[in-house]
Formats: sequence, C-alpha cells, structure tokens
Amino acid sequence: MASKRFGKYELVRSLGHGGMAEAWLAHAKGAAGVVKPVVIKKVLPELAAQNELIEAFIAEARISTTLSHGNIAQVFEFGEVAGEYYLAMEWVNGKSLAHVLTRADKKGFWHLPIPVAAYIAAETLKGLHHAHTRKGADGRPLHLVHRDVTPDNILLSFEGEVKVADFGIAKARLAGRKETQVGVVKGKFLYFSPEQATGKQVDARADVYAVGASLYQMLTGQLAFEGPFMQVMPKLVAGDYQPIRELNPDVPEALEAIVDRAMAKDLSTRYRSAQQLLEALTTFLSENAPSFSAERLKLLLDFLYEAEHEADGEGRLLDEAERDQLAAWKPTSKKPKKKLASPDVTQAELQPVADRPAKSGASALRFVAIGVVSLVLLAAVGVTVKLLNTDPPPPPPDGALTIKLPPPPKLPGRVLPEEPKVVVAPPDEPKPQPVVDDTHRTLKLMADTHVVSRRPARTHWKALEDDGTWRVSLIEPAPMLANVQLEFEDASGKQLVPIANGETLQVKGKRSVGVICEPGARVEGEQMAVLLLNHNGSNQRLRIDPRQCADFEQAKRIELDHEKTYQLSVPADASAQLGEGVPLVVTWRVRLKDGAFSAGSLKPGGTTLVSGAVFLELGFLDQSVSDNAGTVELKLDVATVDATANAPGSVARVGKEKLGPVMSYTESLALPLVQRCRALMQNGRFPEVLGAVAPCFKEPKVVPECYRLEGEAYVRLDQRERALVSYRRFLEVAGDDHPSRRTVTEYVNAREQ
Repeated sequence: MASKRFGKYELVRSLGHGGMAEAWLAHAKGAAGVVKPVVIKKVLPELAAQNELIEAFIAEARISTTLSHGNIAQVFEFGEVAGEYYLAMEWVNGKSLAHVLTRADKKGFWHLPIPVAAYIAAETLKGLHHAHTRKGADGRPLHLVHRDVTPDNILLSFEGEVKVADFGIAKARLAGRKETQVGVVKGKFLYFSPEQATGKQVDARADVYAVGASLYQMLTGQLAFEGPFMQVMPKLVAGDYQPIRELNPDVPEALEAIVDRAMAKDLSTRYRSAQQLLEALTTFLSENAPSFSAERLKLLLDFLYEAEHEADGEGRLLDEAERDQLAAWKPTSKKPKKKLASPDVTQAELQPVADRPAKSGASALRFVAIGVVSLVLLAAVGVTVKLLNTDPPPPPPDGALTIKLPPPPKLPGRVLPEEPKVVVAPPDEPKPQPVVDDTHRTLKLMADTHVVSRRPARTHWKALEDDGTWRVSLIEPAPMLANVQLEFEDASGKQLVPIANGETLQVKGKRSVGVICEPGARVEGEQMAVLLLNHNGSNQRLRIDPRQCADFEQAKRIELDHEKTYQLSVPADASAQLGEGVPLVVTWRVRLKDGAFSAGSLKPGGTTLVSGAVFLELGFLDQSVSDNAGTVELKLDVATVDATANAPGSVARVGKEKLGPVMSYTESLALPLVQRCRALMQNGRFPEVLGAVAPCFKEPKVVPECYRLEGEAYVRLDQRERALVSYRRFLEVAGDDHPSRRTVTEYVNAREQ
C-alpha cells in the first residue's frame, strides 16, 4: 500500500484498529533526512464528531504524555491534523505478549520458560510502578491505574525489551472523566481483579492482579478463567481457579505462591503495590536464574520469529550454546487439556429476572447489568498497538442486544465429537534403558560454558550504620570459601575489597556489606561460613551458604552413578586449546545422593576424585564469555582405587556441633526475634525471614524454632536442599513436645526416600 501524508508524518501501513481509534506505523522525517519510525494513533473518522469520545482521547493524552520510563511505550506528541486528533507514540519493533504466546505454542513451548515468564512480569511491573507513583504538576499523586494490563498491551521488542502500552482507559486524578467513576467496568474481563469485575473502586492492586493473571497464563499456557462473562464472574470473584502446579508441575512452589498472592481475591492479602510484587519476582529470579537478562528474552524471540527475520534479511544462526539453552527451556511435561466450556448461557439465565426466586434476584440483576455494560464497553475499547498481529474481529451489527442459547460451536477445520468415549488403555511397559559403559568418558567443555560468581544475594547482605566503625572478620575454615570479596556500599557507590580467611577489616561510613565468593574444595550441606561483624563491642554474624557463592545454571551437567568413584582430569595442555579470554581454571560441583554438595576447581594438569555423586557440573569461572573461544576435552574415568574420606574433592562428614542448652518452644515464642520472623512468614515475606532469623543463631540458648522458621522459608522459596539442612538441625535440637516436630519429620523422611 502506498504511503500517505498525515501532517508532518508519513503513514506507512495500518497496524489495526479498536472501537475508538486506529493505529498506523508512520515515519517522522527530521533534519538531514533522518527518518524515525513512530506509531500514530488517531480517532476513527466516523467517531470524530462524538465529543465524549474526543474528550476521552484527550484525557488519555493528558495521562500518557506524563509518563517517561524505559518499560512504558512512550507518547511523544498530541496534536490535531485537519480536525483529527492523534497521538504520536514510540514504535516498538517486536510483538505483543499475546502474539508471542500463540507463536510459542506452535513451536513447542506450550508455556513460556519459567525465568522468561518471571522476567517479563518483573519488567512490566517496573513500568506500572512508575505510572502508579507519578505526581502531577501540583506535587499531588495522580493515583494512575492502567486497568487494562493484558498480554495484548505488553509489548516485547526483538532486542529483549518489555514495555507497557495503551493507557487508553487508565484512571487518574487529572483525567476528569465520567468513565472513571465507581461502578463502571472497563478492560478485558478475563484479566479483571474481583473488585474491578464487580464495578468497585480500583487502585494499583487491580494492575497487580492483572500482572498475576498474565503470569499465570505464561506459566500454564491458558487463562486462569475462561468462558463467557456470566460464567466467569462467580469464579473470578471467589478466586476459584485451578492451581498452577496442577497444570504445570515444573513451576516452583515459590513462584506459584507469588502468583497466588498477586491474584488474591482479598485486597489485604494481595501485594499492596507493583513494587512489592516486583521485589518478590526479583528475589525469585536472583535465587533461581541470577544471570538472566534481556539477552535471554531476545534469544527466545529470535528462535520464535527466525522465519520472519530471515525473510527480512535479519536472520542469524543460533550457536550450539543457544540451541542447548532453548532445548533446556523446552517444557518437560505434556500440555494440559483444556476443560470443555459449558454453553454460553443456561436456561436459568434466560429466565426473566422477575420470574426467578426472590432471594437471588438482586444478585442476578447485578451480574446481568455488569455483563451488559462490559460487553458494550468491550466493543468500544480495543487494542491500541497490535504489532503485526491479527486484526480484531469486526464489531457486532447494530440492533437490539438479544441473548439466546447458542448451538454447539463449530470451529473451522475441527469437528467436535458428539460424546467423548472413555477408553482405558493398558499401562505402557517401561522401555529398557540402554546400558551405558561410563568407564572412560571424554567431556568436551566449550569455552563459553561458564560458572558466574554471584553478586551478593539478599541473604548475603548486612546493613551497616553510615557513621559507625565496624570490624569485619571471616572466621570460617579456608576450604569453605575461595576468592572471597566484600562489597561495601556507601553514598558514592560500591567498593570491592578482598578478604582472606581469619583476616579482619576495619571500615567506616558504609551503609551495607555483601559477600561475593566461590565455593571451595569441600561444601557440605550442614556447613555455613560466617562473617563476624563487630560494632561498639556487639557482635553480629552473617551466615553464608557456600553453595550460594557461584551460579552453575550455565554449567555443563553430566549424570553419574552414585555407587561409583570417578576421577576427573584436566589436560596439562588445556591453555593451548582455549582463547586468551578464558580463565584457565575449571570449576566443578557435584551433588551427592544425600543432597550435600562438593565443589572445587582444577588447573591444567590437575585431577580430583568424585565419590557418591548423582551428577557433575562443570564450567569456567568467568563473568563474561563474549571473548571466549575453543574447547577443552576433560577425562572422566571410573577410578580403580577406592576414594577415602580425605581424598581431594570428596566430602568428609564432620561431627555435630556442640550444642548448648535448648530453649523450650513456649519460651521461644516470647522472643521478639521469633515473633518478627513469624509475622514475616504470615505476610509472605519469605526472603526477609532468612535475614531476620540470622541473629537467632547467636543466642545463648539454642532456639529450635529458629531452625524451623529458616527451613520453612527455604521451602517457600523452593530451595528444598537448604530447607533439609535447617530441618535436620531442627530435629536434632527440638524436643518431642514441639508441635511441629511430627510435620518436619514427615517432610524430611519424604525427601530423603
């Protein structure tokens, strides 16, 4: 289609239209012939004479032009050309989340990879938090609420950016619109919060709910609620949706808990702000995928749209590591079958309101009224920017609104069976697994297979006083940690300072301290390193789990036979096989059958024995792999000699710590520290529990309840192995009269089987 002029813009092609406006891809020409792509959104010509719609469009402009954030599709200009009002908006070169979900399903991803879904939701929340906290020129909060956060309005650029679009039905103090009054329902009802669905006053928590609903869809491949408005409403208001893990067992319990709280029907339970939900997701990502970035999202989009990129001459070949990542992201469980929807309207709903039982008349009238208002408004409000997506269906024909019982749906190319037959098939006989001779194996380790030193996790941070002087000491045995650095933060920024085992540093004027480290030669589950902080004669301890010191997510994993002992060898000429940017140290970690970890590193020519391991992880300790090249062939052989407890790299069991007097359960409930941790648990603030419970372990008496609280927090954060460490210690010290002893025992026994 030939382009046409629209004021100073050149309209290139239509991007679709909704009930009120149409969107165009346009070019804005600047000085020296510079062309900038933008989106022009303008009121439909046939509606230009309706003052109420024009007022709504102007109100949107008032709202949108106040927003400037990297996660919001920016509005550059509001103007008028020949009587047509328009908005000039940022062109996001990519696709809507709705389009990505459809494409991903077609290419084998019936749900998005879990870290990708969490990342998209987190980036969306950043933009919403900016909008929610905006203030007007008078300094007063605008109380802006988007009210239409759906996958159609979450845009993903091919560079891995996430942007919120279309504040067309947003509510703000400055808008001054009748449509924002209490009792008027807007948006797409399948993403409505209960209060929005029932026409009540909404605030930022309605957007929090919608992000939760979108995250639910990304993780399960289906909406939390599906069906006609009249059938969805009662379930939505009651919060009656199928649990995420029933649809996708791969979703960690911690993430399921986050989504459940975001979609809580009770406003007092739901996250109170976008920032609070963002913090929960950020913590989840830092614990489960700390190295995740926009590049990972870009990789997924490159794969999903590789055909389009090739057609545009922008295609690229994915390397082996990227292909491996995509393979690792592939869903491991089968796509759940959707439940067949019941008819749109029941005979009871067709019955006139006056003929229904009196006790349900008011409720029915309310639902019908809301349904009619929603259907009318849904026809009037459409998607602003549909980046190369399918055009919306045409509006219904004019005329009176009639409701009738529809015939069974007939979908193109699909014939629904009259009655599904239940056939009980005999269970499949398990196929015999091939016998693998692993006596001698050669492991090819690519240079970009890396293990990244983690930045300080939340559990590795300690707040300090700006004007105080602190003495900081690392007091645990040397094999526990390697290359320990402390990250101090003050008003001028962050500073990295190395610290050796037993060394003491004196610092002043710092706000906080965090620990960056690598796991040492032996890392056993019950062992914890300790950073001792002394201030004005008072000691505080920062407990460090060495397994948290490095991220093995991108490492190469090899399954092992735990009944065998292996010898891992790095060739002496490894340096000649790698590029200059690759560290000449191979970091390894194994997990033993009992859940403990052993970790360490090898230089060229080095060997280590691994015994009782379930799997082995390998990688080069390197923060950046962009300059890495080459491949090293490591040797993994079944050892011909038995590994002893003192063999290099093996895990030597240590005796239990000497425990002092134990505090009773009743006595521990009076401790303010325990009371605070229990309150944090009840409010779902699980990461904070881990920090708050740390001082409990330096009490003169051993407090079993603290170990139980720590274990429960780890369970809620889906860190089962760490939970077992805390729970085992709890069982060692707790008396038989502790009310949680039986429950914890059952949990530990179930996990150890």
